[in-house]
Amino acid sequence: MSTPPASRRDLAAEPEIVRLCDAVKSAAAEGRVLIPRGGATRDAALGALSGEPLALAAYAGIVRHTPTELVVTARAGTPLGELVETLAAAGQRLPFEPPLPGRKATLGGAVALGTSGPARAYRAALRDALLGVTLIDGTGTVCRFGGEVMKNVAGFDVSRLMAGSYGELGAMLEISLRLEPLPERSQTQALACTLPEALTRMPTLAARAGALTGLAWLDGWLLARFEGSAVEVELDAKAAGGETLPPEEAAARWARLREGPLSAEGRGDEGGALWCLSLPNDAPALELPAAPWALDWGGARRWVRTTAAPKAVADALAPHGGHGLRLTPGVMRTPQPAALRALEQRVRQAMDPSGVFAHGATPGEGD
Repeated sequence: MSTPPASRRDLAAEPEIVRLCDAVKSAAAEGRVLIPRGGATRDAALGALSGEPLALAAYAGIVRHTPTELVVTARAGTPLGELVETLAAAGQRLPFEPPLPGRKATLGGAVALGTSGPARAYRAALRDALLGVTLIDGTGTVCRFGGEVMKNVAGFDVSRLMAGSYGELGAMLEISLRLEPLPERSQTQALACTLPEALTRMPTLAARAGALTGLAWLDGWLLARFEGSAVEVELDAKAAGGETLPPEEAAARWARLREGPLSAEGRGDEGGALWCLSLPNDAPALELPAAPWALDWGGARRWVRTTAAPKAVADALAPHGGHGLRLTPGVMRTPQPAALRALEQRVRQAMDPSGVFAHGATPGEGD
């Protein structure tokens, strides 16, 4: 039996929200720029931002968790690790498998960066798990988008715009997400092979319907993760072949793929720049001067350290319709289509007409 919908609270009347709204209104009137700040654990993933901090970390805590409905609503300042642990205690989890860069990392920061883990193609991307967002827009107004249920409605769900918005569309207050039950069993198979061999074999593994929730290549190993009932996992793992990794080792490898698999490689200028490339799964191995590669097949992401210039990286991606994000040294992205840039600008103008949140966190484009 479904629980009745909770009555809506008047957030705009809460003292902390009044303070935040007043701060935004004042900044809009005086032409100042604000930076929504949570745990400040993801600054390395941001562009050259500038402005005054708008502290949100104190606005934390789970507002409502309805296990029977697989829905949670939490404040944006809620530590992401605490949320994950609370849900696990109830036998549930976030379907998009977010990175956990530190104990201070917040739910709002995860949504602002729009990051999803290796399970993205099989369980859900962060954008797909978003049910609703309450935020303060650039006029200092509290706005609600979406809700706490999946609805079949016409039009675009504005709350999804907050996934990957880098905090430039408003200051998030509360976020509602759909959840999923923890699986009965999780098992990872590892097969030693080269990257081209992995790219050849992965489509066959992915085409098999079943318990697959992760497919990657890391450190010379093709990794295939299966989750679900014990019977289903055993059958699919046996069909995949390879060796079964111990649970602790498997968890560590998937954590590396979430957090950034090559972040500790090639430190110093001689190691080249670290890129995260988004490519179609059928794209071949790219010819770039590089040392290590890593690949998340389900998320259509490839990481590489290369001494190639940004233009050379963009040129290598172009024939495949891909794009790239340089993580170090200095975050930047390959050029976007002009139509997409124009659309982003129109959205920003509608949400933040005074440019209160135009702090520049979105990575700039390389030449």
